[in-house]
Amino acid sequence: MHRATLYIILFWSILHVMASPNTAEEPQKKPLSIITIDLSSSLERANTPFGAQGLIAERIERGASFCGLNANVIFAPSWNRAYTMAVDGRVDAIVPAHKTAEREEIFDFAKFPLRETQMNIFTDEHMHSTQISSLKDLDGKRVGILLGAMLEARFDAYVRSGGPVKSEQNSYASLVENLSRHKLDYIAGSTPVIEQEIKNQGLSKIKAVTPRLGVENVYLALSKNRKNYRDLTNTKINCLMNYNFLGKAK
Repeated sequence: MHRATLYIILFWSILHVMASPNTAEEPQKKPLSIITIDLSSSLERANTPFGAQGLIAERIERGASFCGLNANVIFAPSWNRAYTMAVDGRVDAIVPAHKTAEREEIFDFAKFPLRETQMNIFTDEHMHSTQISSLKDLDGKRVGILLGAMLEARFDAYVRSGGPVKSEQNSYASLVENLSRHKLDYIAGSTPVIEQEIKNQGLSKIKAVTPRLGVENVYLALSKNRKNYRDLTNTKINCLMNYNFLGKAK
């Protein structure tokens, strides 16, 4: 074979290699995997490529679409399982997550919250008064919360103090059901999710306790042990992490 012919073959081979996709970028072409639990009308399973529907789901999907990012939602049987999988990096992200100094050590939080969520305590009005003077009124009472969840700073500190008899459940459905069966005295968590679950179970005797707990922001949080989208300067992931979910969503 002539030397000129070899040069031509070599030239085109080099061009082919240069035009081929960078294999280092291949992992970033995978969908961003986001784990959560069933949160009734806020986040629930859907037979769609995204895998979820509801207010929070719509905001995430809208943001991902705006940023040209492929993402899908995975549902865990409990918040504790979802949180563990996110921390370990078996999934890329978790929602809806409360932001704390401790959690910022293991997660990269989006700049803007997904939702401002009213947190509250609920009880069966046939068992207890729906009016309390302070959290100390719950001392010695059976109080149900989601396993591994954070709700509101003041309430979380009270639970850690050992005042109530804490009962951790895997789902909001279980919390509401056990309260209705008088296995719990009170439950606490996201007001819209609990109210939707009360409606789903056709209950009327479970009411919110006053005064209410605070309003908390919840976020999209990327695991620092994630396998995909490691580089936060990546155009698409940077776009999503700076997307104004509340401003863009109607």
